[in-house]
Amino acid sequence: MLACGILVLLAALPYLNSLGNSFVWDDQQQIIMNPQLRAGADWSPLFSAGVWAHLHKDSPGRNIYYRPLQMATYRAVIAVSGISYIALHLMSVGFAVVSVFLTFALFQQLSDSTEVAFAAAALFAVHPVHTEAVDWISALPDIGCAVFVLAALLLFLLAYRTASPSSWGKWLAWSLSLACFACALLWKETAAVSPLLVAAYVFLFSPEPASRSRVRSAILWSLPFWAVLGGYLLLRLHLLGSVATTQRAWQLSALQIAMTLPWLMTQYWWKLLVPAPLNAYHVFVPVESLNDVRAIVGLLFLGGLLAILIYTWRRFPATCFSVLWVVVTLLPVMNIYAVGRNVFAERYLYLPSVGFCLMVALVAAQALQRVPERRRRLAGSIALAIVVSLFGGMTFARNTTWKDNATLFGKTLERSPNAPFVQVMVAAAQTEDDATSQEGERHYRKAANDAGEEVPPDRVNMGIAYKGLAAIYSARAEYDRGLEMLTRAREAHAG
Repeated sequence: MLACGILVLLAALPYLNSLGNSFVWDDQQQIIMNPQLRAGADWSPLFSAGVWAHLHKDSPGRNIYYRPLQMATYRAVIAVSGISYIALHLMSVGFAVVSVFLTFALFQQLSDSTEVAFAAAALFAVHPVHTEAVDWISALPDIGCAVFVLAALLLFLLAYRTASPSSWGKWLAWSLSLACFACALLWKETAAVSPLLVAAYVFLFSPEPASRSRVRSAILWSLPFWAVLGGYLLLRLHLLGSVATTQRAWQLSALQIAMTLPWLMTQYWWKLLVPAPLNAYHVFVPVESLNDVRAIVGLLFLGGLLAILIYTWRRFPATCFSVLWVVVTLLPVMNIYAVGRNVFAERYLYLPSVGFCLMVALVAAQALQRVPERRRRLAGSIALAIVVSLFGGMTFARNTTWKDNATLFGKTLERSPNAPFVQVMVAAAQTEDDATSQEGERHYRKAANDAGEEVPPDRVNMGIAYKGLAAIYSARAEYDRGLEMLTRAREAHAG
């Protein structure tokens, strides 16, 4: 009871100052301008089309995100409170609290230690890398997906550990686990890795000594999850017309992809370990040569991860599983052709951080074994209090960045001055009050220039920048220049 009470405070208090933040970024189009979320609108389109269906009715190829539970949750909250950013922020914080409870329960099952489970859940509750997912209303799918993946895994463990094969409780837990997995898929596509987590757990914790028998058990126990995933893919194919998605055609060879992905994985792990500085828009630069030091660092890091997995899988299966959790849940964002405009995004770390926090707690518990027993609990409590206080303060401070678009993109520009999208958003905010803004013109021009220099060119933001310039010149009555910018915008979009 005491542990649960403390975890509620740790999960909620650092985000209290986020409740007054306004709608930012995609919130405008996804929520405020979405007619499907208005009172009296038909609910069925929320379950039969993608997230952006209301904007891309004539372009089904751009409607690639099928997340009906995200939109249905928005609709339910709005039906009660209206389009209130306070209510929607409360919703996000509420989901975050639930996810902390589920991590605590899951960590108890994995570690068989309340102390380790509490420490890991406390770290998860205040980890600063979660601020993007919690503060940004449109990032709710990352939290919702995590909640149901955690619930599915927890229920699976209850079924797996029930001795009697005919127990009604075992089959109930099985059924609920599969149902939660299906719900996780309807929150976000990244839940598709859950069968791999189930297989990894069975392989590592199986009492069977032979590796071949462990593999067989892992396949059999995870098979129902693969079946649910197959049904989801068929549903997605039927509704959206595709299973996989492609958002950007990177002009990279197979070797360059092989060098880039280890570095990308390394960056994600580093951000979990050192969650500073935080940035809403990280500029992604692929590794194109073996002479690039990033290629060497990435390969060395992957080699280190492999060595850790080999060393721990029999000696410390819980630690091995926690490392695998991070790796497996990061696999979807390794597909750099399918993720959004910013390949590296902090919200993608919400689910992977579950495994990371458990790993840190398990390693710390092993390290504390070297401390004299009479001082062990005090030393562990002090260390945890220091880290939780530091992370909680960082989270509280970070929330203010998401106050409104002007604040968010102004601060993001300081971290990513060469990001065309950020330049466009800053320019748009500056020209809202002054249609002839010189600062807006400067940012639009830089956005167009930077977008053209990217490989491949970022034609979407290039076109938006030229349209912004056309509006500025039109407001100044410089119509010839405005028409020239519109021509360039059409050429950019035509590609």
